[in-house]
Amino acid sequence: MKRFRFPGLLLGGAALIGLINAFALGGAWYNRQGEPDSLLLLSERELARLGGPGVGENSGLTLQLLWEMAPEQPPMFSAAQMRRAGFSASEPACRRRPERAVLVALELDGPAYRRALERRQQAVDNARAALAQAPEDGSRRSALENAERELDWTLKRSRLYVVDIDQDRAALRQRWPDRTRHAIVRGRVRQGHDCHALSGHLSGLDIPAIHVPQVLHAPLAELPVSHWQPTPGAAPLRVQLAFGRRLEPWLRGVEAPAPAQ
Repeated sequence: MKRFRFPGLLLGGAALIGLINAFALGGAWYNRQGEPDSLLLLSERELARLGGPGVGENSGLTLQLLWEMAPEQPPMFSAAQMRRAGFSASEPACRRRPERAVLVALELDGPAYRRALERRQQAVDNARAALAQAPEDGSRRSALENAERELDWTLKRSRLYVVDIDQDRAALRQRWPDRTRHAIVRGRVRQGHDCHALSGHLSGLDIPAIHVPQVLHAPLAELPVSHWQPTPGAAPLRVQLAFGRRLEPWLRGVEAPAPAQ
């Protein structure tokens, strides 16, 4: 019987793994060269921990970026935005087509977030006025409770909002020039199914998980895991997140609050 020997396969596999790691490290190195494309100062509201309930001393820790849609556009982008993203009104919109890669502008704690707060507060005011006209109406009381809950969630969740899309990085940066408030990232958009209007929705953002160096584990290990369940009374953080040449994020630093005396 012919006997097979595997040293060559093992060496080849090890070499392939080495090449993949070298490529990844090279990409990370290139991404961090020069000044960051943007540098945002985030709070615990904009970050969530990936993984299980605990983080050991020797285990890895990665984070995901939390974001919302601007209140005037969910779930659809306007015709003007879709044209800038490379879509055409002449293309048939009634059949499903593949997603298209786009560049996405994110705004931190700016007008989009304030408009979201104003809309939630207006909904509360309207529901309260409606209940005042019929105090015994259970449905109006429920509407007020729901509106108050939505406002409370908006006050706790991410202040980072999707505000624009384009194919042209320079044009997008010109419209959103503040590099301490506006980050440009990669994402995917799909055209809507309305046959009579050009519109579309964001399928997702292509933001890699954010690796946390071992020296920064302590202040970030208690972040919540879920986007939908912010931790009540979570300790405030100041997290410097940089976006580099490849529009990929990395941690520049973390400031945790001093413990109470």
